[in-house]
Amino acid sequence: MNRDELLLRQQVLLARGRQLRLKLALETEALKSPLARVDGVQRGLAWLYRHPLVPLGAVVAVVLWRPSIAIRFGASALSAWQTYQRLQRLLRS
Repeated sequence: MNRDELLLRQQVLLARGRQLRLKLALETEALKSPLARVDGVQRGLAWLYRHPLVPLGAVVAVVLWRPSIAIRFGASALSAWQTYQRLQRLLRS
């Protein structure tokens, strides 16, 4: 291949690369919103991991101000946990 053919080939490949990048951007446009939500959840969880006393304080506040709600939620959580444990045992056997 001479120099002109190589330059032409290079230009064709560069144009093809631009075309593929544009196609990829258009095809992934639908994923932007769900991925942005996932990023937000990850940032929120990271914040909670850095500030573990905030959810603990919220739980204590609910227990002190509305003990009946805390008891109801605790009972529901215990029931859900027991159901989960039973399902795990069933799936293992």
